[in-house]
Amino acid sequence: MSVLNLSRAAAARCSVNISGSALLYDPTVEHVGALLRGLDPDCTPVPVSGNDICRILADLLQADTLHTIHLLGHGAPGGIFFGNVFVNDSIWEGLTRESALDRAPSSIQTINFWSCETGRGEIGMKFLKQVADSTGATVHGSDRKVGSAEHGGSWELGRHAAPRPPFSGDALERFEGVLNH
Repeated sequence: MSVLNLSRAAAARCSVNISGSALLYDPTVEHVGALLRGLDPDCTPVPVSGNDICRILADLLQADTLHTIHLLGHGAPGGIFFGNVFVNDSIWEGLTRESALDRAPSSIQTINFWSCETGRGEIGMKFLKQVADSTGATVHGSDRKVGSAEHGGSWELGRHAAPRPPFSGDALERFEGVLNH
């Protein structure tokens, strides 16, 4: 089956409820099969081409049975590639606007970017924070190479962004307590 047919099949599957976690991956990533053979059985693999990434992500971000989205592809500071599409701050903004995330509650708790340097530098952290703020999820990315240690990579996602609280800065400053029991 061609990559395009796999992506069409993946897009069709996304209209069906995926529960638990999903791995959206670029099937053109070298050696991705080694990772897929060891994928957690509770994680649904979804091969995604650049043509389909925005539509599939928009569908999954509105799913009510999904708690974790993993994205695996080649990265650069401030985004991730699926084929020749670089999902960055402007693409993400359009995606969240089109999927009306502010009006559709999401069950997504965690989004992980398994891609090199997506969280690197100011642009990387800005992107991770944008994803966190627009979804309410905790977002993880790396400021280093992701992958085999033999090639200078690591599987630790050392950059994190949490969503902002639903209160104004003034309200947070006025609050004088702590929320312990």
